[in-house]
Amino acid sequence: MPGTLPKKVVTQGLATVATQRLNDTHSGYESEVTEWEGHHSLVITPSQSKTLLPSGDDPAWGEIRGPVVCDLELKIYAIPVELMPKLLGVEYSDEDGVSMSDAPPVYVGLALTVKETRDGAKTQNKIIAYKTCWDLPELSHETVGEDNAAVADLTIKGKGYPVFYTKADGSQGNKTVAIFNSVKQKAKWDANAKSIQFPSETDTKTPEPTTPEE
Repeated sequence: MPGTLPKKVVTQGLATVATQRLNDTHSGYESEVTEWEGHHSLVITPSQSKTLLPSGDDPAWGEIRGPVVCDLELKIYAIPVELMPKLLGVEYSDEDGVSMSDAPPVYVGLALTVKETRDGAKTQNKIIAYKTCWDLPELSHETVGEDNAAVADLTIKGKGYPVFYTKADGSQGNKTVAIFNSVKQKAKWDANAKSIQFPSETDTKTPEPTTPEE
């Protein structure tokens, strides 16, 4: 059925993670990009409101669908503590490390780059959630036998929301998640190579990062 959403998108393995903070009006991104690499697991579960339009005896003659909202779960096995405020509403200082306090929520674009091998060819896939907000993490540390490795990870849950932009015809568009390949969607890949590009009617142009207002 056209417009039907997959129940889940799951990635697992070594990946490059990038975050980029939304500006105050959520109409673009600030220029600073934060990246780190490691073993990660991401689960995206999208949902979408649906209103049926009846006509005569047909209860579903048409449908009106709302913007896509996602439940997100990200398991991080390696993130430098000084980078946590780039993703979470926490505070950091060189003296005290990370503090969980009443810090305001952080809205960021999140991009994961994952390597893919198919039929002997190596490419990369990128998943972008354009506007995310994360809860404080569940802290997990497991100490196991001497012949095994100790495991420590952060599991965080959050939401993925749509961002809104103006189309060429003046109407409003919105996007929540994008998934594309380095070969099949090369122009879009190149445009998002060094930063997350805010959606536009033609979102394969080389992005010009916005500078946060003083």
